[in-house]
This record gives sequence, structure tokens and C-alpha cells, in this order.
Amino acid sequence: MFVPPPELNELGSRYPNSNDVIISDSLILQASRALSKQATSPGILFDLAALIEAVVLYDHLLYLGDVSHNIFNNLPLGHLLLTEGVIQNFTPPVSTQEVQDSIYRLFGIPDAYEKMNLSPIFARQEPSNVLPYYGDYDFFSPNQVSTVLAELELAGKLPPFNTPHDPLDSFTSTLAHYCFSLVELWTGDNSWARRPAQAFLVRTLVYWAISDRLNITFYPDFTRLAIVAQITHHLHHSLSQGAIDIVARTFYLSPEELIWMNTPFVVSIPPFTSLVLERLGSGLSVGTALLELRREFAGLRAAMRAYQQTIRTATMLGDLQQARQILVSESGRLAQEYPTQECIRIQETTCYYQRAAQIGDGQLDPDAYAHALKFKPIEWIQEWWIRRNAIHLTDLGAKLNHYEKYRVLMRNTLDIAMDGAELEQYLRVENLMQTLYYNVTNPEY
Repeated sequence: MFVPPPELNELGSRYPNSNDVIISDSLILQASRALSKQATSPGILFDLAALIEAVVLYDHLLYLGDVSHNIFNNLPLGHLLLTEGVIQNFTPPVSTQEVQDSIYRLFGIPDAYEKMNLSPIFARQEPSNVLPYYGDYDFFSPNQVSTVLAELELAGKLPPFNTPHDPLDSFTSTLAHYCFSLVELWTGDNSWARRPAQAFLVRTLVYWAISDRLNITFYPDFTRLAIVAQITHHLHHSLSQGAIDIVARTFYLSPEELIWMNTPFVVSIPPFTSLVLERLGSGLSVGTALLELRREFAGLRAAMRAYQQTIRTATMLGDLQQARQILVSESGRLAQEYPTQECIRIQETTCYYQRAAQIGDGQLDPDAYAHALKFKPIEWIQEWWIRRNAIHLTDLGAKLNHYEKYRVLMRNTLDIAMDGAELEQYLRVENLMQTLYYNVTNPEY
């Protein structure tokens, strides 16, 4: 049965105060591949787990574009979540030009939509032409963990990580260099793969830009995790960190007292993926087990909703600290009821598009941005700094720690023999994520 796509065209009271997240097609596709036994790498487990966690923690998963609806509707799990209204179509109330300008200003890519051949916002010609999970266009799947590793190693070589920021090197050229280098990295000697590689990158930037523009949380799939963490982290350090002295003075605090706001924080959660897989062993279907878990943890979803609303409407720094503490406390209380716990990481961001990206007439750089803030009213600076959006960063650590348990569960409940040959590379991915983005100086791995 065909499920017509539900529309969310009106912001109304739903945004920016709702607990919805923007997702990529890849999150649903990769989870469905795991369930249909088309792929069995650790990365597939991460996307299956990420989808399960998203369904439990968030009210709605928003996708962009009618073609996405058709793809989901033809997948058993996607069809179920569409029918239940968990997955919903979202038509952003912004023009293609606005998103294009945002990508240009923040990421230094002036012709992003031409690289993707989009019209308008997020339409596609044929899924096989731009979606790199079909046939030979498999450069960006979790099976290619070596590519994710290479992305992280590239990120570690860019300012502000390992080298001082060259005053002659503009901010935009640094981040643009990273983005364009990713395309070179993905395509290698395969010149015919340049177009799908560019499309994959641009789609990631579109998700990010719309999320920032509308204050809706972005929930990246595993393959996009390193890209999203890098661009978010780089913007923080190149823009907000460049102006942190000015911001701190408006609150009569030291810069060190505000650093915590730019560091992803850990939220402990019950082992949702284990619970779903264990219930499959009792004879439930995947969809039934997933929806049952969603109903069971409605209280945690309400806590997440309250946190999301607070960070977008807060007027004092104390409001943000309290919102974090309540979420961490409530989720931790529920997680402690189980013998094993897992976690997610949340990266809070200032709003770059609506406020930061419109400060000056030219492209942004840290010095110009900090200079422009000097002429802003104290109230403007405080509101810009306090009002926040969130990026969901799937944490790999706990799942890697319990990988053998997951292998047994996947084999017993889904008859999937999950490959562990590349496990060491995934451990290295987690190591680099901890070191580069999570402010962990002595990671476990």
C-alpha cells in the first residue's frame, strides 16, 4: 500500500521548539540493508543502531525530497515508519538561493547546486545517479571505513588542530580546502566518480545548512559523521572561539568559563539496539519491537524535547546548564536500570546562518567576525551565544566495546554473520573522533 507523504510546510509552533531531527536517506537505507542482509560490516550496525536511537529519542525524522519518500515507501521498515508518522516529509520554507548562499558563505563552495544538478532545494533526477549506495556508486558506504579514516586524518592536519592558523590563509579557504579535498579523496583515479562524490558532499552541506538555518537538529548517518563533526568543530573554533574574548566580557566571565559550551557532551542512554534485537528473539518483528520501545521510552523523549526547547529559547547561561543536567540525569537514571549502558553525544552550536553569516558583506574569517562583534549591542551578543541548535553525534565507543555481543545478537535474531575483519579500523575512527572533536586527550583506543 502506498503511503502519501505527510507534509510539514508550516513552521507554526513546531519550530524551533520541537524535538524533530533532519535525517539523510542513507540512515534509512543502510539500516534497511542490514535488515535485508545486503551488508554486514560494523558500519551497518552503527546505522541500524542510529536509526533505532533516533526513533526512540526524537518525535519525527524529517527527510527532504519526494524521491526520498518513494525510496522509503518501498522498504518494509521505511513503509512502517511512514505509516506511523515517525518519518515525515519536510519542505524547508527557504529558497534554493538562500541555501546556496549559506553553503557559499560558510563552506566556500560557490556553485554547490551545479555540482549536484539540483532543482529545487533537494530534488533528484534518478536515485542511481546521485545516491552512492546503488551498484558501483559505493564509495561512501560504511564498508569503506578506510575512507572515513582518511577523512579524519585529513581533518587532523588542518587548522586549528595541529598547526597554528596562518593569518594569510582565510577561514573559508581552509574549510573549502577540506571539502574539496574530500572529493579528491573519494574519487582517487576514478574521474567518472567525481559527480556522485560531489553530490554526496553537497547533500551533506545542504542538510547541515538547513538544520542551522531553521534550528532543527541534524542527525547524520555514520558515513557523514566525520564530515559533520569536522565542519561543526571548525566553525566553532574559527568563528565563535575567535570571538570568545568579546563574548566572555559581555557575561563578565573568563573565556575558559565558556569553553564548555562548545564541547560535545555525553548523554547516557539504555541499550536500545540490544533491547530491539533481544525482543526479536522473542518472536517480535523488527518494526513491532521498535515501536514498542518508542512507546516505552516516551518519558525520555519528553526530556529530550524539553532540552531542545530550552536551548533554543534560553535567556541565561544557567538555563543551558540546567537543561543539560536535567537531560543527563533523566537519561542516566533510565540507563542505570540495565546491566549495560550506551551513550550519545550532543554538539550544541550557535546559529551561523541567521546571525553570524549575515554580519558582514564579505565571506567570513575569524578576525573579521570578531571585529564585527565589537560593534554589536551586548544583548545581541548574549542572545547569539546563548540561543543554540544541536547536532546529534552517534557515539561508537560503547557499541565497539560490546561488539561481540552484537555479533551474537545479529546472528541469532537476524541470521546475519557480521564481519569483524575491519574492527580495528573502526576503533581507530573512534580514537580520532575522541581526540579531534570530543576534547578527550587520552582516548580508550
